[in-house]
Amino acid sequence: MRKPRNPAVFRVICGLPVLFAAACSGGHAPPAPPPAGGPELRTHAAHTPLECGEGSGQTATAEIGEQGGTVAVRGHALAVPANAVSTRTPFTLTEERGPYVRVEVGPHGTRFGRNATLTLSYARCPGNPGAVRQLTILEVRSGTVDVIRALPSVVDSVARTVSTPALDHLSGYLIGGN
Repeated sequence: MRKPRNPAVFRVICGLPVLFAAACSGGHAPPAPPPAGGPELRTHAAHTPLECGEGSGQTATAEIGEQGGTVAVRGHALAVPANAVSTRTPFTLTEERGPYVRVEVGPHGTRFGRNATLTLSYARCPGNPGAVRQLTILEVRSGTVDVIRALPSVVDSVARTVSTPALDHLSGYLIGGN
């Protein structure tokens, strides 16, 4: 690499991107990088878990392969489309015990070749929370209500369910809203 003819000009030109970034930041420090091992996990203030009657703790298992299939328990269902998985896999769906409409779907970390659909039932909830709150399915850290992300969701207030057709992997999920 050649040395610049005028080192002062070189320092000014090379420093412009840094100055520009600082000027555009509005004087605020840039956000801290996520901790090692993945994104920061915290509950989003805009999405709080839906509290209802006690969950059952029931689990259902179904072996699903290339042809697709469904596993369901107590109104909750995971529908895996054809060609979403390449080998027969025992999928589990567990309605967690506790006051939230929360499920664990496994095996955790399973990735789909085509998005699956997850439907969660809020039939055990008194009243009509879907009329008062904008409900959505939230991906949560396993065994917690720490929200990772909100998923695009569709509410069926007649069936009292919330569904997401955008499930690309398996984790813990719950119904939340604002």
